[in-house]
Amino acid sequence: MTQRYLDTFTESSPPVAATSHTPDLNFAGYTAVSGTFNVGTIPGSSHGNCLFLQTTSGTGNNLLVYDPGVLLQAFSVRMWRGFTTSQVDEALVFNYLDANNFWWFRFIPASGKVYLFRRVSGTDTEMANAAITSATDTFYEFRVDGIGTDTVTCKVDGITYITYSVGTRPLKSERWIGFWTGDHFGDNGFDDAKGWLAASTGFTGPSFYLVGEIAPGSQFFTLRDATAPSDGIIQAGWQTPNTLSPTKYCLMAANLIQASGNFVSTEPSSAPDNSLGDCFRSEDKLTVSWSSANWASVLSAIAQAAGGSQDVSLRYQLWKGSAADGSDATTLFSSTFQDAGSFVNLATGSPATQSANVLPSAISLSDEYLFMQIVLRLDGSGSGATNDAFLYGGSSYAKLTPPASGGGFVPPPYYQQIIGGVA
Repeated sequence: MTQRYLDTFTESSPPVAATSHTPDLNFAGYTAVSGTFNVGTIPGSSHGNCLFLQTTSGTGNNLLVYDPGVLLQAFSVRMWRGFTTSQVDEALVFNYLDANNFWWFRFIPASGKVYLFRRVSGTDTEMANAAITSATDTFYEFRVDGIGTDTVTCKVDGITYITYSVGTRPLKSERWIGFWTGDHFGDNGFDDAKGWLAASTGFTGPSFYLVGEIAPGSQFFTLRDATAPSDGIIQAGWQTPNTLSPTKYCLMAANLIQASGNFVSTEPSSAPDNSLGDCFRSEDKLTVSWSSANWASVLSAIAQAAGGSQDVSLRYQLWKGSAADGSDATTLFSSTFQDAGSFVNLATGSPATQSANVLPSAISLSDEYLFMQIVLRLDGSGSGATNDAFLYGGSSYAKLTPPASGGGFVPPPYYQQIIGGVA
C-alpha cells in the first residue's frame, strides 16, 4: 500500500490559522472555507499536533473542507471530546458541494448521541441518530463508508451506529470532505484524518439507469450506476410537428420540451451541449474498460397531452471526456447515432418500450465521464395536430447495459491519504 501524506499539520510555531496555513506538500485542491482553525496542542489538553478550533458563543458554523480529487471508499477523522459535554459539537463532513449543501456525521456528547444530518440550501434536516457513550478528554475515530451504492455506514471506533440510504453515490469524486464545528463554548479538536481511495473507480453494474436529475457540475441529466429510479416521465420532451415531412431530428434537452420548430433535416453530429443538456452523464468519472461486445439499450417514450399519431424513433450516441460539461468529449461509436427503437402511433396511456443492441469496438475510459446523447427522429407526420413525446424512466424502461462479459475495471492503485498529524 502506497502512503501519501497530504498534510501533517506540523508548524514551526503553532498555532497557525488554517486559512493561512500552507499544506506541507502543497497538495492541489487544498482549500480552507471560513473559520479560524488552529494547528498545535489543544488548550488544556496533552493532545498536540492537532487541528482545533477555539469556539465562543455566537461564532456560528465553522467549516474546513478538502477536495480529495478522487473517488473515496471511506473517510475518517478522530474527533476529540472536551472536558465537559457542552464543549463539543463537531462533525465529519462529506458530499460537500458548498457551505449550504452537504452531509455530516455529527457528535454531540451533551445529548449522548451521534447524528446523520443533511443540509440542503442552508436548511438542516436530521436523517438518523443513535445513542453513544463517551469519555472526556478522549479522541474517537468517526468514519463514513460507502461507494457504488446509495448507502453509507457511519462508524465510531469501528462500530456501526448508523446505516442510511443517501439516494446517491455517498462519496462523490466531485464533492469535498472535511470538518465542521458548531456554536458551542470550548475547543473542538480533530486529528488523523484519512481517506481510502476506492479499490476501483468504475462501473459496478449491471446497468446505467437514465435519471431525470442534473448531474453534478453540468446541465446534463444523470446516468446512474446500479441504482434505478422510480418509474415515471423524465422531463425531456418534444413537440412533434404535424407540418413537417419526415425524416426530421431534434436533440433532447434536460428539463425542457423542445419546440416543434427545432426539428431539422440532418441528424446532429456535434459534441454534447451542456447549455442544452442534451445528454445523460455518469455521476462520477470512470476508469473502466469493456471489450468489443454488445451494449444493450432499453428506451421508452410516452405521449402526455395528446397521442395516437406520432411515429418516432429514439437514437443515441456515446461520448467520453474528462470535463464535466462535455467540452472535450469524443465519440465512442464509429457512426453517429444508434437506433434504440421505433414507436408507431405513440399513445398517452402507458409508455412504449424498445430494446436494441449495438456492437462497438472496445471501449475504455480513464478518469473520464460517460455521456449518452439522445435524439428523437420524426418518422411519420401527425394527423393535423402538434403532439408531444417524453422520455420515460424506471428500472425496466430506460437503461444502458454494457457487455456482461469481456468488460472489467482498470483499478487504480489503492492508497491511503493522511490529512492530519499523529497526536
